[in-house]
Amino acid sequence: MVKQIVEANCLILFDLDAFALWNIPATLGRHKDTYQPQEQDATTAEDGSEVDIDPQDAQDAIQRIHDQLWRVPLWWILEFIPFSFTYWNEDGKWVTTCM
Repeated sequence: MVKQIVEANCLILFDLDAFALWNIPATLGRHKDTYQPQEQDATTAEDGSEVDIDPQDAQDAIQRIHDQLWRVPLWWILEFIPFSFTYWNEDGKWVTTCM
């Protein structure tokens, strides 16, 4: 996600000291002085203008969707089991409701 933010050149600044705490390479969060897209293919959009597409994104877009719920239908049971949750309402009382 950090890489995509830097590539989008949206001027979000990262705390590089915090990167060190999480063992994230600091070079990943550094902005370049000028934005130059890496190896990308040009494609035309619906309105006829050219759009740059990352080859990895283009490959991901045409992959088949693998839904884990279809592979293991046992998980469907969780969709029908009612769950309860408790919260503190504005009157200062605990309320338990089912979803």
